[in-house]
Amino acid sequence: MDCIILHLETTGLNCSVALSKGRKRIAHRAEMAERFIHSERLHVFIDEVMQESGLTPTDLNAVSVSRGPGSYTGLRIGSSAAKGLCFALGVPLIAVDTCRILECAMRQMHTKPTDFFVPLMDARRMEVYTATFDASGQEIEAVHPLVWEEQAFAKWKDQTIVFGGDGAAKCAEVTHNNQWTFLPPIYPDAKYMVDLSVDAFEASQFEDVAYFEPEYLKAFVAGKPKNMLNPVSKNPS
Repeated sequence: MDCIILHLETTGLNCSVALSKGRKRIAHRAEMAERFIHSERLHVFIDEVMQESGLTPTDLNAVSVSRGPGSYTGLRIGSSAAKGLCFALGVPLIAVDTCRILECAMRQMHTKPTDFFVPLMDARRMEVYTATFDASGQEIEAVHPLVWEEQAFAKWKDQTIVFGGDGAAKCAEVTHNNQWTFLPPIYPDAKYMVDLSVDAFEASQFEDVAYFEPEYLKAFVAGKPKNMLNPVSKNPS
């Protein structure tokens, strides 16, 4: 029987929800805003995709959430909603790396052969969250914060690289390499989570609902600048 999974993506200004049966997306809602609307729209979107599909929450086999990195506020809202649903329904929790979600989106936008796909998530000023994936989709550099400069990725200056995400435009302004492509703005979205979540479901790669925490990468201190943490180890999803 095809698994039915609810997908939540709230790591940035795009608030999105998708519902899938097997590997087919059967409902989707998303809204981009200049401010965080997640607390207002997330549960509305969940209700709408369930109504559109003709299903009820008790039909769900799992809930999938974007793990991060991303906005502290967005990550807290998404993970709290996902954990609450899992507790109430008694279904497993799946967490998917946000850079992996963005990489899936980039592959759909850029179909030409390339050596590497590199998501660039804006982290203010010239800092980004990034990871590196090869042509086959294998992660070769785990997610980490990076202060972008012109010599970033100089070790691959002769390779074809596709960069994408809401941090790509600012990085393109200070980079000059004809081998590299910077995609137009593209954002993580729940609609790109389906295959990743189904893969995790079939492999029984579930999170401990009680102890799951998003991957912030930076320490959160209200009203003060965020400090860099030590490099984060890879959590499979």
